[in-house]
Amino acid sequence: MKIVLLRHGRPAVEHTARIHTRDIAHWVDRYNNADLDEESMPSPDTVAIARDCRHVVCSHLRRSLHSAELLQVDSVHLSHERFREAELPFIQRPGIHLSPETWVALLRILWLLGYARNGESLRQSKQRAALCAQDLVTLAQQHQSVLFVGHGFINRFIAQHLLRQGWQGPRSLRQDYWQHADYRLPEQA
Repeated sequence: MKIVLLRHGRPAVEHTARIHTRDIAHWVDRYNNADLDEESMPSPDTVAIARDCRHVVCSHLRRSLHSAELLQVDSVHLSHERFREAELPFIQRPGIHLSPETWVALLRILWLLGYARNGESLRQSKQRAALCAQDLVTLAQQHQSVLFVGHGFINRFIAQHLLRQGWQGPRSLRQDYWQHADYRLPEQA
């Protein structure tokens, strides 16, 4: 049995222009609904790995679904909001302008330290990832191989759960777009 965790391609959304604190939620919404950048394409090897999987799962977010399209899979068998990326918290203080990249890095650090206002906590994200991991294991038992076109943090948390359940694969995942990692359950003697 095999589960492939793959991060989506690069979304086509502005990420360098500075935005105000009150605009973070709007930027995240645009990011969540963006198609992929036309120059963000999977490698032929990545397409081959994806097409080799019998069952495909995506989050409901556009970047996940559009990535599956570019991977040329026959169909997405399951797309659900449970598989979305870990939510960012929001700060609602006036007067601060930073680039979206800086905001995301800052808010992720705060989130990892326990700040979760207006979003999902780290604990809640990990609990949701445990449910996602169990869903993927069940699908792998039924179909032998599953591709999950996911996101950076949720993929990382799912991988932690798979490793705890005895699956073998990388302990840390690269965070680049289109990066993937295979997890296999050792054969029972």
